[in-house]
Amino acid sequence: MSRCHTLGSSPIISTFIANNLSPMMNLAEQLRDWADRTANFYHDIATSDPDCDFPFYTQSDLSQVRQRPKLLILAINPGSDGSYRYQDQLASKDWRIKGGLHGNRMTGDVLLRGNWYFREERNKWRIWTMLRSILRYAGVDIDSLLDGENVKLVFSEVVLFSTPRAVGIETVVRRHDCHKRCEALIEILQPKRILCLGAQKWFRHLSIENQRELIPAELRLGTIGANRIPVFGIPHPSKPRFSSCEMEMIGACLGYLFEYDDVEAITPKLLAEQCSNKIEAWQQQRAKNRKATRVNQIDTQDLIAAIEAADFKLLGKCKNGRWFEYGLTDELLFRMVLSGNEGQYLGIRARRRAKGAHYNADLARKDAYLRSLSALGWLEAEAQSWLGRKRVNGFDKAEEIIAELRKAREILTAYDEIAAH
Repeated sequence: MSRCHTLGSSPIISTFIANNLSPMMNLAEQLRDWADRTANFYHDIATSDPDCDFPFYTQSDLSQVRQRPKLLILAINPGSDGSYRYQDQLASKDWRIKGGLHGNRMTGDVLLRGNWYFREERNKWRIWTMLRSILRYAGVDIDSLLDGENVKLVFSEVVLFSTPRAVGIETVVRRHDCHKRCEALIEILQPKRILCLGAQKWFRHLSIENQRELIPAELRLGTIGANRIPVFGIPHPSKPRFSSCEMEMIGACLGYLFEYDDVEAITPKLLAEQCSNKIEAWQQQRAKNRKATRVNQIDTQDLIAAIEAADFKLLGKCKNGRWFEYGLTDELLFRMVLSGNEGQYLGIRARRRAKGAHYNADLARKDAYLRSLSALGWLEAEAQSWLGRKRVNGFDKAEEIIAELRKAREILTAYDEIAAH
């Protein structure tokens, strides 16, 4: 069985680069041409389709790419809100100063340089921290691949339109074939491998061949392009219930697959044999969690009554009773979500939405809040929406939830008292 360390240096490509500079110049020229065409493509849609007036951008600074990337990571689409034409991106002071945007439209030069937020703040993003953890189990240090002048990792999206949630973006894809601009980028970059986040949805939009599920709902594999570039698909790292055991299992499997020479020969059986310890540990943990979920059912009416009896002031509620919001501190609230696609959970965020931005944008002590909640075991969600979340099925009794909320309030309130003095 042939195996090679494909995430290490490639002698063939290195020699080719050293002896022939023009292919690298050609790569830069192709990327500039792609950026010009893509900026025009998205600008035309954003200014002509009322349903698509979204900001758009990629993440990595493509002007720094000098060689075939070792890894291309593709998320679904950027996750901020706002509009392209009437406010936010074209009028944004940050996009003009830090992003280099000028005039009344996005240009290829600006698009090529990517998202300045990604360059400066990616380590605060849940998607990045979770992805770093998963790939660390695969033996891949994604931060090191971004360091230096020769970038070896590119992070982008299938669709460049930015929306707070990915819901509805598929309609945009079908209407305007946005995914074809992504496929054009793949054709230019020719990465050694591609990792898709949220594979179940996006594998069907890209021209991926020989698709197969290696681990149901957890890991998919296929190839794309004439050179049959391996494409791996995993759940999106921002999903609320991503356990450390699951991340370790996926990371270990990716580590094995990244080093395998012939991905066409990979089968579910082969992967199960090679990564049996991690897969079995995850399966056992999942079965245990499902059993606990069935046993530990807290009556929602009892929970609401307990919260309201525990001196948490009701601030608002959904008309259909799906969620209730209560004051936690002077500037924070918690939402009790009782039903929805993501199940029952508690979420903590700022009481007031920042003007023209997400809820937590103006919190002066946001980083301190995030650290404290993380130490208490609150799962960091997308910091734009939530500072932390906890699943209701992680508790046995309503009293345990009340105790957890009081503990969080005590610690978070301490920051306010320190700031006041």
